Amino acid sequence: MKRNHISTLYSHSRNDVFTGSLIKWLSGIRHVHGIYMGTGPKKDLIHRFVYGSVDVLLTSSEFSKRECENYLPVPKGAVKLIRYGRHISNYIRSEETRQKIRKELNTPDGKLVIAAMSRIDKGKGVDIFADSIQYLTPGEKERVEFWMMGEPSVKSLDENGSRIYEEQAEKLHSKLIQLSKENSDLFKLIPFKKIISLI
Repeated sequence: MKRNHISTLYSHSRNDVFTGSLIKWLSGIRHVHGIYMGTGPKKDLIHRFVYGSVDVLLTSSEFSKRECENYLPVPKGAVKLIRYGRHISNYIRSEETRQKIRKELNTPDGKLVIAAMSRIDKGKGVDIFADSIQYLTPGEKERVEFWMMGEPSVKSLDENGSRIYEEQAEKLHSKLIQLSKENSDLFKLIPFKKIISLI
């Protein structure tokens, strides 16, 4: 780290924060950690060392910021709020691409598309998104279409490099496949794509 002039280390997962704090203790570099999901009380001796060694803890919501301040033994003032954001200039509407995608998915131009793009995982609320179609009236079902784009959460890779999915994510994915078969004009399950235009 000294040879490459690394002065700050960033950790993201609950496992990485342990390693990051140990590296900080050994090297003295700054340790920045990101938490974007809920947390519970962690004020035992080990966690006091781990989170006490975090210089800055980043989170994306007021709720999560309060949780971190209340539950984690981080230094006073270390928790910072940085909200999610995107440069809207990256999303330039292309009518040609829009029509092409709708044609590929057999979606009429007049239908309102409600889309979600994420890992297929209960922790992302994908099950709630899918279940919400049952609350639509028959008339609403005629006017809208739900698109779910993503793949199940990956647990690990096998010896051939193929993905092994988390059990809960695979179970949810199977449910979505069935839902899309039974409601093909209302719910579409789309594999992950790198580029998508405004739809």
